[in-house]
Amino acid sequence: MRITAVSGSPRVEGVTNSILLDILEKAAEKGHFGKVVVLNRLELHGCQACGYCRTEGDKCAVDDKISALIEELPETDVVLVGSPVYMGNVSAQLKMFIDRLYCLKDAERKPRLKPKRCLLVFAQGAGDKAYYQNMFNQVKKTLDGYNLLVEDIIVATGKDYKSDPEVQKKVEHFCSTL
Repeated sequence: MRITAVSGSPRVEGVTNSILLDILEKAAEKGHFGKVVVLNRLELHGCQACGYCRTEGDKCAVDDKISALIEELPETDVVLVGSPVYMGNVSAQLKMFIDRLYCLKDAERKPRLKPKRCLLVFAQGAGDKAYYQNMFNQVKKTLDGYNLLVEDIIVATGKDYKSDPEVQKKVEHFCSTL
């Protein structure tokens, strides 16, 4: 099984990336291949709203690393998407990636991508895990619409996620289904 983790965190050693790496490590123990793509390390360009992907083909007109990542998605079995919560939303890096998924729908707005398993991972400073639930639901709805079918949402509060039994239970459960 091939797993791609897309990290919207600019902090390579932050909570978001650490959880994604923990999941990939557990997956590797089961013989699965995975990689983390840290969006902050890539040259990123936002959607240009040019319509090229709807009128000229199924690719984005912007030729950058996000396009290359999106082109790899059909070969991926599981997509992990992670972001810290900044100002009540996903990071700017992840927002740019999500916007660029636009090319994964055809002119009739039907998904071009075959269904993929997806897991969302969020890290936030707010102690109440449900505080940003509306945003989490919106991200889930958006990704589901592109056939990145979100099975669960992991929310870590603070820096010590390893002592959070709910986070650990969700990580273990998801990994047990791989």
